[in-house]
Amino acid sequence: MTATITANAQTWQCGDNLTATLKGDTLTIGGTGDMSNYDDPYRSRDAAPWYNKRAPVKTVVIESGVTSIGNFAFYYFPSIKSVTIPETVISIGSRAFSSCDALTSVIIPKSVTTVGEGIFSYCKALMDIAVDGNNTAYLSENGVMFDREKTTLVHYPAGKKETAYVIPETVTTVGDYAFSSCEALKSVTVPQSVTSIGSHAFMNCKSLTSINIPEKVTSIKSSTFAYCSALKTITIPQSVTSIEYFCFKDCFGLTSVTIPNSVTSVGVLAFEGCRGLTSITIPNSVTSVGSSAFQGCMGLTAVTISESLTSIAAFTFSRCLGLTSVTIPNSVTSIGEYAFSNSGLKSLTIPQSVTSVGVAAFTA
Repeated sequence: MTATITANAQTWQCGDNLTATLKGDTLTIGGTGDMSNYDDPYRSRDAAPWYNKRAPVKTVVIESGVTSIGNFAFYYFPSIKSVTIPETVISIGSRAFSSCDALTSVIIPKSVTTVGEGIFSYCKALMDIAVDGNNTAYLSENGVMFDREKTTLVHYPAGKKETAYVIPETVTTVGDYAFSSCEALKSVTVPQSVTSIGSHAFMNCKSLTSINIPEKVTSIKSSTFAYCSALKTITIPQSVTSIEYFCFKDCFGLTSVTIPNSVTSVGVLAFEGCRGLTSITIPNSVTSVGSSAFQGCMGLTAVTISESLTSIAAFTFSRCLGLTSVTIPNSVTSIGEYAFSNSGLKSLTIPQSVTSVGVAAFTA
């Protein structure tokens, strides 16, 4: 999108009847109607047109008349300290203020009825989300944002200094990115009322050592506990049927995990980099294990592989340096490329059922 440049300001169109003007350290959105939606600049070329000019911006002013804030509109603005949202705004798009590292507080006006996922994810200094008391869709309690019925925990500010938090028993859903980058939290108590925990919900909670998963949760979603490097043990209940992509990636401190026999699938990179794990049993209920699922689990010395698996995917046990022997069940017909590469294998029996072995599957 072409920008208009004057001596003191730069202007972009950001909706049918909206313009964004950058002057000094202030970015102002003015006009009427909805703001355009944008994409993650690390994954798409359709980033907000002012993204490359974001570094000096300290203040964002959204003027009255604007009715929505677009997806990724102010993503990774490292210097923003102040945001003004008028009472004409009805919706705030996904990841709109994600990774605004200097933002400490924000006020959600009474007009907002819809917010996307992760609107304040990874805002490491954010200590307070204040929702107008007359808002009919959302509320805040001690700086934490919920839906009005208090059944969904939308966002817990990452900059809060408390080391423990008890989620209210009214909550049934923990939203996507809800606790992302809450680096002070060491313990979170999740009530049995919770039936769903969103993707990235506790991602990068580097001090988290203790958390429970309620018995009604059926899926541990993508990146839920990724980079929780202090997490030591976790109990997965029998209600869970899937462990999704990236779920426990780089949980360096994780020494013990039991996969229950209710689980049928383990996602790509699910336990990648969990170098503290010493043993893992993949129960016979599991029919699918994604590529690189246990890659880099360097402390792993014992593995039991599900007798329901028909294939061992690429890189599944690559760089498992402590793994010296493994028994491949007769159900397996294929072993993917680099499946056991750079591991510590000294002995291995490949059953007659295996008809395909990928490139460098056992390369040292």
